[in-house]
Amino acid sequence: MTAPPTLHLFPASDTLATGAVDVFASAADAAIRASGRFIVALAGGTTPTSRYAPLATAPYVARVQWPLVPVFWGNERWVEPANPASQRRIS
Repeated sequence: MTAPPTLHLFPASDTLATGAVDVFASAADAAIRASGRFIVALAGGTTPTSRYAPLATAPYVARVQWPLVPVFWGNERWVEPANPASQRRIS
C-alpha cells in the first residue's frame, strides 16, 4: 500500500519554487534508493519554468542523480493545433 500524498503549503511563489525543487530532489533520492531510478513526467510550457530552472543549478545538479532519472515531457492542457501556443503546430 502506498502512503497518502503529502500536502506542501508555501507562503509565496519564491518559497514555492525552492520548496518544489526540494520536494522533487527528495522524491528522486527516495525513489532511486528504493528502485534504482526516478521516472518523472514534466509539464511543458512557460508556467513551470521557475520550478525547473533551479534543478540546473547547485546544489541540485549534484544532489539529483540525473543518469538514473528518465524524463518525459507531458502536456496537461489542450490547445488547438493551429494555436501558436500549441506543441502540435500545423505547418
